[in-house]
Amino acid sequence: MTFTRQFEVNSELPKAELPQDTNIPIPPTVEAIKADIASTLIQMTSEVVISDLCNMIAKDQTFSLEGYVMCLYRIIAHDKGWGCILQAFSQQGKPIPEKIKKLYKRT
Repeated sequence: MTFTRQFEVNSELPKAELPQDTNIPIPPTVEAIKADIASTLIQMTSEVVISDLCNMIAKDQTFSLEGYVMCLYRIIAHDKGWGCILQAFSQQGKPIPEKIKKLYKRT
């Protein structure tokens, strides 16, 4: 047998067929892909916000922290923003200032 001949297709071999009860995966829709991308972006944004907050808390940058939190309040859904604030302060082991609690109506 020559080198190239061993790679030729044998037409006498039976074709592979899937059993009748095999589930064929359905490709994702555009909407599902958009939702997945949006979810990933939200997660990445939360990680960045928490990191920024932790850095400001650790360096005791009170005014920068208050300004950042005010911006968060305006641009991110309040539940997401509050979740980031809670996580950042808990990671740093410090209490959340009353000003921030009042802003988010969490007194």
